[in-house]
Amino acid sequence: MTFINQRSFIISGISVPLIIALTLFRDGISLLDTILVLGSIAVFICIRLLLKPTSSSLTTTDAVKTALDSGKPTLIEYQSEY
Repeated sequence: MTFINQRSFIISGISVPLIIALTLFRDGISLLDTILVLGSIAVFICIRLLLKPTSSSLTTTDAVKTALDSGKPTLIEYQSEY
């Protein structure tokens, strides 16, 4: 699934609401059409905010060393927005 990545999400986030808008606005712009287009944009924004990586609580190397030396199993994850 190499299609699903940060670039495809941006492309989908632009093209899906655009396709919805072009389809709905063919016969004129109504309130329901506008709500549906804005709703599709809001869905993509919410998905982006939910999937965005969060900051680590360990901000210094000493804090990381202390967590690794604590004797408990430690999961190390490398996350990037891109």
